[in-house]
Amino acid sequence: MDLKESMDWYDLQKSGLGLVFFEFVQIKLDQIKENPTHYGLRFKNVRVALVDKFPFKIFYEIFPEKIVVYTFYHTSRNPKRVIKRLK
Repeated sequence: MDLKESMDWYDLQKSGLGLVFFEFVQIKLDQIKENPTHYGLRFKNVRVALVDKFPFKIFYEIFPEKIVVYTFYHTSRNPKRVIKRLK
């Protein structure tokens, strides 16, 4: 499920909740940008940050000139699938 699909799903649960979810994702992305090494390594050079208040993880990698976000992943899903995709 991608970010837009997740926002839409939350909006179906409660009007406006998708925007709240997006705001929490944006806050976490800003925190990653400010201090990218703060979050733990999960697989090789891929790090994982948990989104506050929502059961999602952000998988990303730090490069010299940029940070690449690979996926937003619901915590109930098997993380081995993400790792398999990142190989």
